[in-house]
Amino acid sequence: MGLKCCHADPRRDPVHKASLKAGWNRHQRIVDKLAPRVERLAMRWFRGVRDQVTDEAIRISVDTGDPAAIVGIFEGLPMPRPPLPGEAPPVAKGYTEAVALEEFVATALMQDIIEAAMAAGEDAWDSLPALGLKVTGSFTVDNPYVGPAAQERVGWLIQEVRNGTNLGLQEAVAGAVQGAYAEAMGVRGAAKTIRGMVGLRPDQVRAVNKLAEKFAAAGMRGDKLASRLARESAKRLTYRANMIAHTEMARAVSSGRYDSWRDARDRGLFGGESGYVEWVAGITDRTCDVCADLHGTIEPLDSEFQPISPDLSPSQQGVRGYYPPIHPLCRCDILLHIGKPTRENP
Repeated sequence: MGLKCCHADPRRDPVHKASLKAGWNRHQRIVDKLAPRVERLAMRWFRGVRDQVTDEAIRISVDTGDPAAIVGIFEGLPMPRPPLPGEAPPVAKGYTEAVALEEFVATALMQDIIEAAMAAGEDAWDSLPALGLKVTGSFTVDNPYVGPAAQERVGWLIQEVRNGTNLGLQEAVAGAVQGAYAEAMGVRGAAKTIRGMVGLRPDQVRAVNKLAEKFAAAGMRGDKLASRLARESAKRLTYRANMIAHTEMARAVSSGRYDSWRDARDRGLFGGESGYVEWVAGITDRTCDVCADLHGTIEPLDSEFQPISPDLSPSQQGVRGYYPPIHPLCRCDILLHIGKPTRENP
């Protein structure tokens, strides 16, 4: 899909190359610094969940065709709420292993999100004088935006990964019951394979199940098949952890910049002018239709972006967000304008 004419919608203004000073390199350095740490945290999370799945639970699930013996361990867990900066940590409780694991992950993840957001926010604050603003003070961690946003995001991510993992385990049990690999490996091999899938999304589990069918049809059996599927699951688990890490750190960078602009506005540093945010996509042959459609779109600060092209599907048009990433591994950026940009005033 090509870019739409900039006059096709009143929200669009011409995108002047001279004004597109998106700090991709600076922002990517923040992501590159913190993403490996978050990836390791995600893998520790997945392994911790895996350790809680017993052989007996898997056997019961495979024998009955009901995944409740496995996924029931992780259902109904309370939502973690890591403390905001400056808050005292919660009083230690007699947590179950599953709750304790999620509390640990939530606290560490929130710290990483705040670190990335503050680094990007401080950089954005220091760039405000280039827009002709008389800037006083600094962007500090006690601003009203970064901590609560990180806390909310962590809660959402814990729930999202928890649900995806549970659905993935249901797919894994269904694959075993349907004979995709249990007949070729036996219950013990099937249990090893299911355990290796802990942490995968349903689509990733289905991909491994298809490989199991292919390998079994080619005559692969027993431990050899189980080991091959374990390697395939491990590759996909690493990919999921990597995707979470890079997407979440990129989002933290965008949110930190956005929050610094809101903080500056709240302090009256815009000189009575309104703030506007421009969506900037790195246009290549790999840019998705949604990001390409958003490229050059300008919205008032505190207003969400939404694709507008009639060529997009209803689900694509329903995507909304205040800032990138709009999808996993999105590489879009945002720019601040003081006063509505026009042809004469890019």
